[in-house]
Amino acid sequence: MSRIEFSISHIIARSWDRFKENPFFWIGLAFLNIIITPPAGLPPIISFPVTLLGLYISASITLITIKYMRGESVGVRDLISIDFQVFLNYILFTITALVGVFIGLFLLILPGLYLAIRLIFAPFLIVDQKMGFDQAIEKSWQMTAQNVGKITMYILIVLLMVFIGFFVFFFGIIVALAVTGLSNAILYLTFLDKENKYLNNDLD
Repeated sequence: MSRIEFSISHIIARSWDRFKENPFFWIGLAFLNIIITPPAGLPPIISFPVTLLGLYISASITLITIKYMRGESVGVRDLISIDFQVFLNYILFTITALVGVFIGLFLLILPGLYLAIRLIFAPFLIVDQKMGFDQAIEKSWQMTAQNVGKITMYILIVLLMVFIGFFVFFFGIIVALAVTGLSNAILYLTFLDKENKYLNNDLD
């Protein structure tokens, strides 16, 4: 895929503007995403279903951010909008990505980080385009080709936002996570839209 130009500052500014339109909703979702993570030390009989619930909430919030940034109406009801097949692919991707990134980090740090960057759009493709986890991995790999450097810069900036939010008490990190989620959705939609235009041009 050809190199895609995008403005990191524009993406973050746009996500901040959209966040301010309904801040309490997005703060609530970010807080929910944090508290649903099971603490270490729980017995498997408890931690396993809580982990599955956390993954489902994560998938639902990912889809909600995409719909919201498309201008669609969203609400609490969308937290249960992910069907079984989509959720299954989301789980399979999560397992595959975690294993791949862990192996990459274990061997050398950079391969693991590189793999994480190349797979950044896969969860979005699964919940939005209803792709199989293997198709989403392949598609994300194609979408990020020739764009690794700029995406890496984007990730570093949003991580800095979260890091700064951490020092503005607990509320700050929740806001930072909410805005980051919206920014990620904008980045995904930017790449998806421009890739579709490239494909249409190729067909003309």
